[in-house]
Amino acid sequence: MSAGEPTAEVAPRAYNRDTPAMRQYDRIKSQHPGCLLLFRMGDFYELFDEDAVTAHRALGITLTERTSGQPMAGVPFHAVEGYLRRLVEQGYRIAVCEQLQDPAEAKGVVERGVTRVLSPGTLVDETLLDDSRANRLAAAFITGAGTEARAAVAAVELSTGEFTVEECDAALLEDVLARIGPSELLLPEGDHEDADRPAARAARALGCPALEVPGWMFRPADAVALLKEHFGVRTLESFDLSDDAPSATAAGALLRHLIDTQRGLGTDPAASGGRSVRPLAHLRPPRRSGRAAHVVLDGTTLRSLEVERTLRSGGTEGTLLSVLQRARTPMGRRLLREWTCAPLGDRAAIRARQDAIATLVADERMREELRASCDGVQDV
Repeated sequence: MSAGEPTAEVAPRAYNRDTPAMRQYDRIKSQHPGCLLLFRMGDFYELFDEDAVTAHRALGITLTERTSGQPMAGVPFHAVEGYLRRLVEQGYRIAVCEQLQDPAEAKGVVERGVTRVLSPGTLVDETLLDDSRANRLAAAFITGAGTEARAAVAAVELSTGEFTVEECDAALLEDVLARIGPSELLLPEGDHEDADRPAARAARALGCPALEVPGWMFRPADAVALLKEHFGVRTLESFDLSDDAPSATAAGALLRHLIDTQRGLGTDPAASGGRSVRPLAHLRPPRRSGRAAHVVLDGTTLRSLEVERTLRSGGTEGTLLSVLQRARTPMGRRLLREWTCAPLGDRAAIRARQDAIATLVADERMREELRASCDGVQDV
């Protein structure tokens, strides 16, 4: 659920939970703490107990009772995406539990399982996304202490498969995250006392939802082994990473979280010609962010220049991006945001970009033909 969200109070459980469906619900719910569980039952996704009261308050849906004393609320399956968007916008994490077999073929309770966990950083449905900016999930942790402290960051854009890593001084972590612009940040659980305090502080300063995950996900050996297994390699050298690189650990921890929460993503046989597809097969291998070729704008500079948000209202109207944004495609809008937040620092690259712009400005016919051809381009 969202950080700081008050827990809904319900009456003590005096009702009968000893039914096959409720035993199944309790088992699945216990596997996803901190999530609202949408439990598919026929044509509805149902919520029970505290989840039902929370959904009633957040969505304004009817609160009823399954049995005396057991709160229940539901939404129709054909309209669930709109409700999911509203919940995620309010900062909730949602586990979507589907029926995994035809009820007509079930002998007893229908087999069910969670096929996706939705949170601000894991959205892929275009109806839930802002197409003008990348929706990234990041993981960060700190190694060392004092002046020797270093930050390792990994970020994934789940809808496109983009996977990047980088390292920086711990004092610069907030600036790096401001440039990346994650929608959600993963941090090692229980590590805020000393080394990881800068990561939590950076998340708060940027207003980025932070999720604590088990610390074992950040064990270097396990994280690196998972990367090698997932991408089918014996070494990470081809990704410009070493086994002992902290950024590889961050990447492995991020991948583990995605595997655990997005098992159903990209595995629909119907969408792949009937072939079985492993989860997250669309993810590209992690690559180091090319910071050396760009001017590094710290978080204070980005805010002061009002690149994405105005200082007064925190809105987008009147920002630098709102003035410049004339891109014809969603990919172009996202790319312009990247270019604006990380300007080129290489003279040859700057001149090449300026030459391309000058050509389009001078050749109106080519410019209009290019614009027309972009009108039919779909988002990735």
